Amino acid sequence: MPFKRLYQILSASTGWVVRLAMWVLLGAAFMLGAVLLGPRLLSLWVKPGDFPILKVKVDGDFRFLAPDQIETLVAAAVQGGFFEVDVQKIRARILQEPWVLDATVVRAWPDAIRVSIREQRPVARWGEESLLSAQYRVFKPRHQRLPDALAVLKGPPGSEPEVWATYQQVQAALDPLSLKRSEEHTSELQSLRHL
Repeated sequence: MPFKRLYQILSASTGWVVRLAMWVLLGAAFMLGAVLLGPRLLSLWVKPGDFPILKVKVDGDFRFLAPDQIETLVAAAVQGGFFEVDVQKIRARILQEPWVLDATVVRAWPDAIRVSIREQRPVARWGEESLLSAQYRVFKPRHQRLPDALAVLKGPPGSEPEVWATYQQVQAALDPLSLKRSEEHTSELQSLRHL
C-alpha cells in the first residue's frame, strides 16, 4: 500500500509536525472521497421504494387556488422516493398552472414534499377571457369565472404596461369625481379609446 510506505518513510525521518500534517491530508482526502462518492454509493444502497413520499404540505396566501388542487398536482408528479424525487420537475409542473406566479418545492425529511405558492394577483381583466397581473403578465385561468369587479383592458401583445399605466392615470383623474372607468383598450396603432 502506498500510504503505508509513505507513513513509514515520514515517521522514520521526521518529527511530529510532519506526522500531524500527514494525518490532516489523509483526513481531507477521506472527506473529499466521501463527498464525491457518497451520493453515488447511497443511490446504489437505497432503492426507489425506500423512503416513499407520503405527505405533501402546501402553504401560501390562497384567494383563487385551493391547497388541495396543488396537493393533487404534486402527488401526481411525484416519482420515486425521497432521494429520487425531482423537485425541479414538480416546480415546473406547478408553474404551468395559470394562477401560480411562483413556487418553491423542497424535500422535508423523512417523507414529505413542502410547497410554497405565490398566486397571481389580477389587477384587471385583459380582453374577454384573460386577466392582467400586477407584473403585467396576461394569463387565462382554466375553468373559472373571471372576477367581475375588475376593469376590462385591451391591447396588442406587449402593450400591457402602457395600457395599465394609462388606466391608472385616468382613474386617478376620475377619483375626485367619484367616477370609475369600466373599459380601456388600445388598437394596433396604440390609440387609446375610453368606453
